Amino acid sequence: MRPSEDGKSKAGSVALSTPKIAIIGAGIAGASSAHHLHQLAHLRQQLHITVFEADDQVGGRVRSAHVHDEPAFDVEVGAATFTEDDWCLKEAMQEVGLKSVVRSHSTYHTGVWDCKDLLLSYSEEHKPLSSACWQSPKWLWRYGSSLCKVQDIIKGSADGFSSFAVFHPFLNLFEKLKRSFSSQEISSFAAPYFQSCGVSAKLVNEVVRAESRYRHARDLDQVNVLSSLLALRSSLDVAIQHGNQRLPHRMLKIAEAHIRLNHRVSRITVGEQRRWKIHAVSADNQAKAQPSTFEDEFDIIILTAPFAFNGIDIDPPISTLISTAEIRRYVERHVTLFSTLHRLSPRYFNQSTDTTVPEYILTAPKQSISEDDNDIFSITVSDRVPPPDRIDDEGELEFVYKIVSSKPITDDEIARLLSHSLSSPTDKFSSVRTIRDIGVTWLHRQAWPHAYPQFDPKRPILDNIEIAPDLYYTAAAEDVLSTMEMSCRMGKNLAKHLYYSKWLGETYP
Repeated sequence: MRPSEDGKSKAGSVALSTPKIAIIGAGIAGASSAHHLHQLAHLRQQLHITVFEADDQVGGRVRSAHVHDEPAFDVEVGAATFTEDDWCLKEAMQEVGLKSVVRSHSTYHTGVWDCKDLLLSYSEEHKPLSSACWQSPKWLWRYGSSLCKVQDIIKGSADGFSSFAVFHPFLNLFEKLKRSFSSQEISSFAAPYFQSCGVSAKLVNEVVRAESRYRHARDLDQVNVLSSLLALRSSLDVAIQHGNQRLPHRMLKIAEAHIRLNHRVSRITVGEQRRWKIHAVSADNQAKAQPSTFEDEFDIIILTAPFAFNGIDIDPPISTLISTAEIRRYVERHVTLFSTLHRLSPRYFNQSTDTTVPEYILTAPKQSISEDDNDIFSITVSDRVPPPDRIDDEGELEFVYKIVSSKPITDDEIARLLSHSLSSPTDKFSSVRTIRDIGVTWLHRQAWPHAYPQFDPKRPILDNIEIAPDLYYTAAAEDVLSTMEMSCRMGKNLAKHLYYSKWLGETYP
Protein backbone atom coordinates (compact mmCIF):
# COMPACT_ATOMS: atom_id res chain seq x y z
CA MET A 1 0.00 0.00 0.00
CA ARG A 2 1.42 3.35 -1.06
CA PRO A 3 1.34 6.40 1.21
CA SER A 4 -0.38 9.52 0.02
CA GLU A 5 1.48 12.79 -0.48
CA ASP A 6 0.97 13.81 3.16
CA GLY A 7 2.04 10.41 4.44
CA LYS A 8 -1.51 9.34 5.32
CA SER A 9 -2.81 6.09 3.88
CA LYS A 10 -5.90 6.15 1.75
CA ALA A 11 -6.47 2.41 1.96
CA GLY A 12 -9.22 0.83 4.04
CA SER A 13 -9.08 -2.22 6.26
CA VAL A 14 -6.45 -4.89 5.74
CA ALA A 15 -7.30 -8.56 5.22
CA LEU A 16 -6.34 -10.82 8.12
CA SER A 17 -4.25 -12.87 5.70
CA THR A 18 -1.96 -9.88 5.16
CA PRO A 19 0.61 -9.51 7.96
CA LYS A 20 0.41 -6.10 9.61
CA ILE A 21 3.69 -4.81 10.99
CA ALA A 22 4.07 -1.75 13.20
CA ILE A 23 7.44 -0.04 13.46
CA ILE A 24 7.79 2.46 16.30
CA GLY A 25 10.38 5.08 15.38
CA ALA A 26 11.24 6.45 11.93
CA GLY A 27 14.99 6.72 12.46
CA ILE A 28 17.65 4.65 10.73
CA ALA A 29 16.69 1.44 12.55
CA GLY A 30 13.00 1.79 11.74
CA ALA A 31 13.64 2.76 8.12
CA SER A 32 16.14 -0.09 7.73
CA SER A 33 13.60 -2.58 9.13
CA ALA A 34 10.89 -1.39 6.73
CA HIS A 35 13.18 -1.22 3.71
CA HIS A 36 14.71 -4.65 4.15
CA LEU A 37 11.37 -6.27 5.00
CA HIS A 38 9.93 -4.92 1.76
CA GLN A 39 13.05 -5.85 -0.18
CA LEU A 40 13.05 -9.46 1.06
CA ALA A 41 9.34 -10.23 1.17
CA HIS A 42 7.61 -8.23 -1.56
CA LEU A 43 7.81 -11.03 -4.17
CA ARG A 44 6.58 -13.72 -1.77
CA GLN A 45 4.39 -12.04 0.83
CA GLN A 46 2.33 -8.86 0.79
CA LEU A 47 3.00 -6.79 3.89
CA HIS A 48 1.22 -3.84 5.47
CA ILE A 49 3.83 -1.71 7.25
CA THR A 50 2.90 1.24 9.46
CA VAL A 51 5.59 3.46 10.96
CA PHE A 52 4.79 5.56 14.04
CA GLU A 53 6.93 8.63 14.63
CA ALA A 54 6.38 11.03 17.55
CA ASP A 55 8.21 13.83 15.74
CA ASP A 56 6.97 15.82 12.75
CA GLN A 57 9.61 14.36 10.41
CA VAL A 58 11.41 11.09 9.76
CA GLY A 59 15.05 10.50 10.65
CA GLY A 60 15.15 10.26 14.44
CA ARG A 61 18.57 11.53 15.46
CA VAL A 62 19.52 11.90 11.79
CA ARG A 63 18.59 15.41 10.77
CA SER A 64 19.79 17.93 8.21
CA ALA A 65 19.51 21.72 7.97
CA HIS A 66 19.98 24.10 5.05
CA VAL A 67 22.35 27.04 5.39
CA HIS A 68 20.61 30.27 4.31
CA ASP A 69 17.56 28.08 3.55
CA GLU A 70 19.29 26.86 0.40
CA PRO A 71 18.66 23.11 -0.21
CA ALA A 72 22.05 22.77 -1.90
CA PHE A 73 23.85 23.84 1.30
CA ASP A 74 23.00 20.96 3.62
CA VAL A 75 24.65 20.42 6.98
CA GLU A 76 24.04 17.75 9.58
CA VAL A 77 22.56 18.69 12.94
CA GLY A 78 22.33 15.08 14.07
CA ALA A 79 24.37 12.01 13.19
CA ALA A 80 26.92 13.54 10.83
CA THR A 81 28.95 10.88 9.07
CA PHE A 82 29.66 7.22 8.65
CA THR A 83 32.74 5.57 7.16
CA GLU A 84 33.41 3.94 3.83
CA ASP A 85 33.67 0.61 5.68
CA ASP A 86 30.09 0.76 7.01
CA TRP A 87 28.60 -1.74 4.60
CA CYS A 88 24.95 -1.65 5.72
CA LEU A 89 24.54 2.07 5.15
CA LYS A 90 26.47 1.94 1.88
CA GLU A 91 24.35 -0.92 0.55
CA ALA A 92 21.10 0.74 1.60
CA MET A 93 22.19 4.00 0.02
CA GLN A 94 22.91 2.26 -3.28
CA GLU A 95 19.67 0.24 -3.17
CA VAL A 96 17.55 3.38 -2.88
CA GLY A 97 19.51 5.35 -5.46
CA LEU A 98 21.40 7.84 -3.29
CA LYS A 99 25.01 8.94 -3.55
CA SER A 100 27.61 9.66 -0.91
CA VAL A 101 30.10 12.49 -0.57
CA VAL A 102 33.44 12.40 1.21
CA ARG A 103 33.43 14.54 4.35
CA SER A 104 37.15 14.17 5.04
CA HIS A 105 39.02 17.22 3.68
CA SER A 106 42.65 16.56 2.77
CA THR A 107 43.49 20.28 3.04
CA TYR A 108 41.98 20.71 6.50
CA HIS A 109 43.96 20.53 9.70
CA THR A 110 42.93 19.06 13.04
CA GLY A 111 43.96 20.46 16.38
CA VAL A 112 43.57 18.91 19.82
CA TRP A 113 42.70 21.49 22.47
CA ASP A 114 42.76 20.94 26.23
CA CYS A 115 40.45 23.98 26.75
CA LYS A 116 43.51 26.12 27.43
CA ASP A 117 46.17 25.34 24.82
CA LEU A 118 46.41 23.50 21.51
CA LEU A 119 48.32 20.30 22.24
CA LEU A 120 49.03 19.32 18.65
CA SER A 121 47.95 19.92 15.06
CA TYR A 122 48.03 17.71 11.97
CA SER A 123 46.59 17.43 8.47
CA GLU A 124 43.95 14.90 7.48
CA GLU A 125 46.56 12.97 5.49
CA HIS A 126 48.92 12.74 8.46
CA LYS A 127 46.66 11.69 11.31
CA PRO A 128 48.44 9.81 14.10
CA LEU A 129 46.82 6.47 13.20
CA SER A 130 46.36 6.90 9.44
CA SER A 131 49.34 4.72 8.46
CA ALA A 132 51.44 1.93 9.93
CA CYS A 133 53.30 3.05 13.04
CA TRP A 134 56.73 2.41 11.55
CA GLN A 135 55.83 4.71 8.66
CA SER A 136 55.02 7.58 11.05
CA PRO A 137 58.31 8.69 12.62
CA LYS A 138 56.76 11.91 13.95
CA TRP A 139 54.07 10.07 15.88
CA LEU A 140 56.34 7.16 16.81
CA TRP A 141 58.70 9.67 18.40
CA ARG A 142 55.83 11.27 20.32
CA TYR A 143 54.02 8.14 21.48
CA GLY A 144 56.57 5.33 21.25
CA SER A 145 55.49 1.71 21.01
CA SER A 146 52.01 2.63 22.26
CA LEU A 147 51.23 3.73 18.69
CA CYS A 148 51.78 0.20 17.38
CA LYS A 149 49.82 -1.34 20.27
CA VAL A 150 46.77 0.80 19.60
CA GLN A 151 46.85 0.07 15.88
CA ASP A 152 46.86 -3.67 16.55
CA ILE A 153 43.91 -3.34 18.93
CA ILE A 154 41.96 -1.20 16.45
CA LYS A 155 42.42 -3.74 13.67
CA GLY A 156 40.94 -6.54 15.76
CA SER A 157 37.85 -4.53 16.65
CA ALA A 158 37.43 -3.17 13.11
CA ASP A 159 37.59 -6.69 11.67
CA GLY A 160 35.06 -7.92 14.22
CA PHE A 161 32.65 -5.10 13.44
CA SER A 162 33.06 -5.55 9.69
CA SER A 163 31.74 -9.13 9.96
CA PHE A 164 29.08 -8.45 12.62
CA ALA A 165 25.53 -9.27 11.44
CA VAL A 166 26.61 -9.93 7.86
CA PHE A 167 25.14 -13.39 7.29
CA HIS A 168 22.95 -15.32 9.73
CA PRO A 169 20.18 -13.36 11.46
CA PHE A 170 20.07 -13.54 15.24
CA LEU A 171 17.80 -12.81 18.18
CA ASN A 172 20.28 -13.22 21.03
CA LEU A 173 22.23 -9.97 20.81
CA PHE A 174 24.63 -10.71 23.65
CA GLU A 175 25.66 -14.10 22.24
CA LYS A 176 26.16 -12.60 18.79
CA LEU A 177 28.33 -9.82 20.20
CA LYS A 178 30.51 -12.31 22.07
CA ARG A 179 31.31 -14.08 18.80
CA SER A 180 32.71 -10.90 17.26
CA PHE A 181 34.20 -9.05 20.24
CA SER A 182 35.88 -9.76 23.55
CA SER A 183 33.97 -9.29 26.78
CA GLN A 184 36.23 -6.34 27.61
CA GLU A 185 35.38 -4.58 24.35
CA ILE A 186 31.64 -4.66 24.99
CA SER A 187 31.48 -4.55 28.80
CA SER A 188 34.39 -2.41 30.04
CA PHE A 189 35.09 1.30 30.24
CA ALA A 190 37.59 2.53 27.68
CA ALA A 191 40.10 4.40 29.87
CA PRO A 192 41.22 1.56 32.20
CA TYR A 193 41.31 -0.85 29.26
CA PHE A 194 43.97 1.14 27.42
CA GLN A 195 45.92 1.56 30.63
CA SER A 196 45.88 -2.22 31.17
CA CYS A 197 47.19 -2.66 27.61
CA GLY A 198 50.21 -0.48 28.40
CA VAL A 199 49.16 2.40 26.16
CA SER A 200 50.74 5.69 27.19
CA ALA A 201 48.57 8.27 28.93
CA LYS A 202 49.61 10.90 26.37
CA LEU A 203 48.35 8.83 23.44
CA VAL A 204 45.12 7.98 25.26
CA ASN A 205 44.43 11.63 26.03
CA GLU A 206 45.53 13.29 22.78
CA VAL A 207 44.26 10.71 20.31
CA VAL A 208 41.92 8.09 21.78
CA ARG A 209 40.05 10.45 24.06
CA ALA A 210 39.89 13.34 21.58
CA GLU A 211 38.57 11.13 18.76
CA SER A 212 36.05 9.43 21.02
CA ARG A 213 34.72 12.77 22.19
CA TYR A 214 34.50 13.95 18.57
CA ARG A 215 32.76 10.82 17.26
CA HIS A 216 30.50 10.00 20.20
CA ALA A 217 30.23 13.30 22.14
CA ARG A 218 31.13 11.43 25.30
CA ASP A 219 34.30 11.06 27.32
CA LEU A 220 36.12 7.80 27.96
CA ASP A 221 34.28 7.35 31.26
CA GLN A 222 30.97 7.22 29.37
CA VAL A 223 31.76 4.78 26.55
CA ASN A 224 32.87 1.19 26.28
CA VAL A 225 36.08 -0.03 24.67
CA LEU A 226 34.41 -0.94 21.37
CA SER A 227 33.01 2.56 20.82
CA SER A 228 36.38 4.19 21.47
CA LEU A 229 38.23 1.78 19.16
CA LEU A 230 35.82 2.17 16.25
CA ALA A 231 36.16 5.95 16.59
CA LEU A 232 39.84 5.50 15.71
CA ARG A 233 39.35 3.77 12.37
CA SER A 234 41.27 5.49 9.58
CA SER A 235 38.51 5.02 6.98
CA LEU A 236 37.24 8.05 5.10
CA ASP A 237 34.23 9.85 6.52
CA VAL A 238 31.29 9.95 4.12
CA ALA A 239 27.74 11.29 4.22
CA ILE A 240 24.64 11.18 2.02
CA GLN A 241 24.71 13.77 -0.73
CA HIS A 242 22.28 16.61 0.11
CA GLY A 243 21.74 15.33 3.66
CA ASN A 244 21.77 12.10 5.65
CA GLN A 245 18.06 12.52 6.39
CA ARG A 246 17.33 11.58 2.78
CA LEU A 247 18.30 7.97 3.51
CA PRO A 248 15.55 7.06 6.02
CA HIS A 249 13.05 9.10 3.99
CA ARG A 250 13.90 7.23 0.78
CA MET A 251 13.97 3.81 2.47
CA LEU A 252 10.50 4.32 3.93
CA LYS A 253 9.14 5.58 0.63
CA ILE A 254 10.41 2.58 -1.33
CA ALA A 255 9.09 0.25 1.38
CA GLU A 256 5.62 1.72 0.70
CA ALA A 257 5.23 2.24 4.43
CA HIS A 258 2.29 4.11 5.89
CA ILE A 259 3.98 6.83 7.95
CA ARG A 260 2.12 8.34 10.89
CA LEU A 261 4.07 11.44 11.85
CA ASN A 262 3.25 13.26 15.10
CA HIS A 263 1.92 10.00 16.55
CA ARG A 264 3.34 9.05 19.93
CA VAL A 265 2.68 5.46 20.91
CA SER A 266 1.54 5.44 24.54
CA ARG A 267 0.50 1.82 25.12
CA ILE A 268 0.89 -1.64 23.66
CA THR A 269 -1.71 -4.18 24.74
CA VAL A 270 -2.86 -7.63 23.65
CA GLY A 271 -5.03 -7.50 20.54
CA GLU A 272 -8.33 -9.19 19.81
CA GLN A 273 -7.97 -10.23 16.15
CA ARG A 274 -4.23 -9.82 15.89
CA ARG A 275 -1.50 -10.36 18.47
CA TRP A 276 -0.90 -6.74 19.55
CA LYS A 277 -2.85 -3.51 19.79
CA ILE A 278 -1.19 -0.10 19.58
CA HIS A 279 -2.61 2.97 21.31
CA ALA A 280 -1.18 6.25 19.98
CA VAL A 281 -1.80 9.93 20.62
CA SER A 282 -1.67 12.44 17.79
CA ALA A 283 0.59 15.37 18.56
CA ASP A 284 -0.65 17.51 15.67
CA ASN A 285 -2.27 19.88 18.13
CA GLN A 286 -0.57 19.63 21.49
CA ALA A 287 -2.59 22.59 22.80
CA LYS A 288 -5.83 20.69 22.50
CA ALA A 289 -7.39 19.67 25.79
CA GLN A 290 -8.27 16.29 24.29
CA PRO A 291 -5.76 15.34 21.57
CA SER A 292 -6.93 12.78 19.05
CA THR A 293 -6.08 9.14 19.64
CA PHE A 294 -5.39 6.23 17.31
CA GLU A 295 -5.76 2.48 17.88
CA ASP A 296 -5.02 -0.43 15.59
CA GLU A 297 -3.98 -4.06 15.81
CA PHE A 298 -0.84 -5.63 14.40
CA ASP A 299 0.71 -9.07 14.05
CA ILE A 300 4.26 -7.87 14.67
CA ILE A 301 5.66 -4.80 16.43
CA ILE A 302 9.23 -3.58 15.97
CA LEU A 303 10.25 -1.14 18.68
CA THR A 304 13.24 0.92 17.54
CA ALA A 305 12.82 3.94 19.83
CA PRO A 306 14.88 3.41 23.02
CA PHE A 307 12.60 2.19 25.79
CA ALA A 308 14.44 4.36 28.32
CA PHE A 309 12.64 7.48 27.17
CA ASN A 310 9.85 6.54 24.75
CA GLY A 311 7.27 6.41 27.55
CA ILE A 312 5.46 3.36 26.19
CA ASP A 313 3.46 1.27 28.63
CA ILE A 314 3.43 -2.41 27.68
CA ASP A 315 0.63 -4.52 29.12
CA PRO A 316 1.34 -7.17 30.28
CA PRO A 317 4.63 -5.76 31.64
CA ILE A 318 7.92 -7.17 30.40
CA SER A 319 10.34 -7.76 33.26
CA THR A 320 13.47 -7.93 31.07
CA LEU A 321 12.97 -4.32 30.00
CA ILE A 322 12.50 -3.12 33.56
CA SER A 323 15.81 -4.70 34.58
CA THR A 324 17.87 -3.54 31.58
CA ALA A 325 16.82 -1.08 28.90
CA GLU A 326 14.38 0.98 30.93
CA ILE A 327 16.98 2.20 33.40
CA ARG A 328 19.63 3.25 30.89
CA ARG A 329 20.57 6.88 31.29
CA TYR A 330 20.79 9.03 28.16
CA VAL A 331 22.86 12.19 27.96
CA GLU A 332 21.77 15.52 26.50
CA ARG A 333 23.77 17.15 23.73
CA HIS A 334 23.50 20.42 21.77
CA VAL A 335 24.55 21.25 18.21
CA THR A 336 25.18 24.86 17.25
CA LEU A 337 25.78 25.85 13.63
CA PHE A 338 26.65 29.29 12.34
CA SER A 339 28.15 30.79 9.18
CA THR A 340 30.53 33.71 8.78
CA LEU A 341 33.35 34.91 6.56
CA HIS A 342 35.64 35.11 9.60
CA ARG A 343 37.99 32.47 10.90
CA LEU A 344 37.99 31.54 14.56
CA SER A 345 40.06 33.75 16.83
CA PRO A 346 43.54 32.40 17.78
CA ARG A 347 43.22 34.24 21.11
CA TYR A 348 40.29 32.01 22.10
CA PHE A 349 42.67 29.03 21.91
CA ASN A 350 45.52 30.89 23.61
CA GLN A 351 47.52 31.19 20.37
CA SER A 352 49.43 34.11 18.86
CA THR A 353 47.42 36.38 16.57
CA ASP A 354 49.30 35.26 13.46
CA THR A 355 48.26 31.61 14.00
CA THR A 356 45.65 30.01 11.74
CA VAL A 357 43.24 27.98 13.86
CA PRO A 358 42.77 24.40 12.54
CA GLU A 359 39.48 23.68 10.81
CA TYR A 360 38.76 20.74 13.14
CA ILE A 361 39.15 21.32 16.87
CA LEU A 362 38.86 18.16 18.98
CA THR A 363 38.91 18.58 22.72
CA ALA A 364 40.61 16.78 25.58
CA PRO A 365 39.92 18.99 28.63
CA LYS A 366 42.82 19.29 31.03
CA GLN A 367 40.53 19.85 34.00
CA SER A 368 37.59 17.63 34.86
CA ILE A 369 34.24 18.93 33.60
CA SER A 370 31.42 19.02 36.11
CA GLU A 371 27.78 18.53 35.17
CA ASP A 372 27.23 22.26 35.71
CA ASP A 373 29.89 23.19 33.15
CA ASN A 374 29.42 23.29 29.40
CA ASP A 375 31.59 20.54 27.93
CA ILE A 376 32.55 21.39 24.35
CA PHE A 377 33.34 18.19 22.44
CA SER A 378 34.32 19.64 19.07
CA ILE A 379 34.38 22.82 16.99
CA THR A 380 34.64 22.06 13.29
CA VAL A 381 34.19 23.57 9.84
CA SER A 382 31.20 21.69 8.50
CA ASP A 383 31.17 23.29 5.05
CA ARG A 384 32.06 26.37 2.97
CA VAL A 385 29.18 28.27 1.35
CA PRO A 386 28.64 31.62 -0.41
CA PRO A 387 27.30 34.51 1.67
CA PRO A 388 23.53 35.05 1.48
CA ASP A 389 23.85 38.24 -0.57
CA ARG A 390 25.68 36.49 -3.42
CA ILE A 391 24.56 32.90 -3.44
CA ASP A 392 25.03 32.58 -7.21
CA ASP A 393 28.26 34.56 -7.50
CA GLU A 394 31.83 33.41 -7.27
CA GLY A 395 33.98 34.85 -4.54
CA GLU A 396 34.99 34.38 -0.94
CA LEU A 397 33.14 31.58 0.85
CA GLU A 398 31.80 31.58 4.36
CA PHE A 399 32.80 29.05 6.98
CA VAL A 400 29.95 26.99 8.41
CA TYR A 401 31.04 26.13 11.95
CA LYS A 402 29.57 23.32 14.01
CA ILE A 403 29.90 23.08 17.79
CA VAL A 404 28.84 19.99 19.74
CA SER A 405 28.43 20.57 23.47
CA SER A 406 26.70 19.37 26.60
CA LYS A 407 24.79 22.64 27.04
CA PRO A 408 23.60 25.38 24.66
CA ILE A 409 26.23 27.70 23.17
CA THR A 410 25.30 31.32 23.83
CA ASP A 411 25.63 34.23 21.44
CA ASP A 412 28.29 35.65 23.76
CA GLU A 413 30.37 32.48 23.35
CA ILE A 414 30.08 32.66 19.56
CA ALA A 415 31.22 36.29 19.70
CA ARG A 416 34.25 35.32 21.80
CA LEU A 417 35.14 32.62 19.26
CA LEU A 418 35.30 35.38 16.67
CA SER A 419 37.36 37.69 18.92
CA HIS A 420 34.47 39.96 19.86
CA SER A 421 32.26 40.62 22.82
CA LEU A 422 28.64 41.62 22.72
CA SER A 423 27.89 44.91 24.39
CA SER A 424 25.26 45.51 27.01
CA PRO A 425 22.00 47.07 25.78
CA THR A 426 22.83 50.03 28.04
CA ASP A 427 26.20 50.65 26.33
CA LYS A 428 25.47 53.62 24.06
CA PHE A 429 28.97 53.71 22.56
CA SER A 430 29.11 50.21 21.02
CA SER A 431 27.40 49.04 17.85
CA VAL A 432 28.10 45.35 18.54
CA ARG A 433 24.82 44.25 20.04
CA THR A 434 24.13 40.95 18.25
CA ILE A 435 26.22 38.32 16.49
CA ARG A 436 24.92 39.64 13.17
CA ASP A 437 26.86 42.82 13.93
CA ILE A 438 30.09 40.77 13.85
CA GLY A 439 29.34 38.97 10.59
CA VAL A 440 27.34 35.91 11.58
CA THR A 441 24.84 35.49 8.74
CA TRP A 442 23.10 32.26 9.75
CA LEU A 443 22.54 30.47 13.07
CA HIS A 444 20.88 27.17 13.87
CA ARG A 445 20.60 25.46 17.25
CA GLN A 446 19.46 21.90 17.87
CA ALA A 447 18.94 20.28 21.26
CA TRP A 448 19.07 16.48 21.62
CA PRO A 449 17.66 15.63 25.09
CA HIS A 450 18.43 11.93 24.61
CA ALA A 451 21.45 11.95 22.33
CA TYR A 452 23.41 8.91 23.54
CA PRO A 453 23.12 6.21 26.20
CA GLN A 454 25.60 6.52 29.02
CA PHE A 455 27.50 3.26 29.21
CA ASP A 456 27.19 1.37 32.48
CA PRO A 457 29.08 -1.95 32.72
CA LYS A 458 26.91 -3.03 35.68
CA ARG A 459 23.79 -3.14 33.51
CA PRO A 460 23.37 -6.33 31.49
CA ILE A 461 22.85 -6.31 27.73
CA LEU A 462 19.43 -7.52 26.68
CA ASP A 463 19.80 -11.18 25.71
CA ASN A 464 16.88 -11.58 23.33
CA ILE A 465 15.64 -8.78 21.09
CA GLU A 466 12.28 -10.60 20.90
CA ILE A 467 11.13 -9.28 24.25
CA ALA A 468 7.69 -10.91 23.90
CA PRO A 469 6.15 -13.07 21.16
CA ASP A 470 6.29 -11.01 17.94
CA LEU A 471 7.43 -7.89 19.81
CA TYR A 472 11.01 -6.93 18.92
CA TYR A 473 13.38 -4.34 20.38
CA THR A 474 16.25 -3.29 18.11
CA ALA A 475 17.37 -0.37 20.31
CA ALA A 476 19.00 -2.84 22.73
CA ALA A 477 22.14 -2.56 20.57
CA GLU A 478 22.52 1.12 21.52
CA ASP A 479 23.87 0.04 24.88
CA VAL A 480 26.88 -1.37 23.07
CA LEU A 481 27.34 0.93 20.08
CA SER A 482 25.16 3.95 19.28
CA THR A 483 25.85 4.68 15.60
CA MET A 484 23.88 4.92 12.37
CA GLU A 485 25.59 1.80 11.08
CA MET A 486 24.65 -0.31 14.10
CA SER A 487 21.04 0.84 13.79
CA CYS A 488 21.02 -0.05 10.11
CA ARG A 489 22.39 -3.54 10.80
CA MET A 490 19.90 -4.20 13.59
CA GLY A 491 17.02 -3.29 11.28
CA LYS A 492 18.32 -5.47 8.47
CA ASN A 493 19.03 -8.37 10.84
CA LEU A 494 15.47 -8.35 12.14
CA ALA A 495 14.04 -8.18 8.62
CA LYS A 496 16.05 -11.27 7.68
CA HIS A 497 14.92 -13.09 10.82
CA LEU A 498 11.25 -12.41 10.07
CA TYR A 499 11.62 -13.35 6.43
CA TYR A 500 13.23 -16.72 7.09
CA SER A 501 11.20 -17.69 10.15
CA LYS A 502 7.76 -16.26 9.34
CA TRP A 503 7.37 -16.44 5.59
CA LEU A 504 9.83 -19.07 4.42
CA GLY A 505 9.25 -21.28 7.45
CA GLU A 506 12.88 -22.31 7.36
CA THR A 507 15.84 -22.23 9.65
CA TYR A 508 18.51 -19.72 8.84
CA PRO A 509 20.64 -20.59 5.81
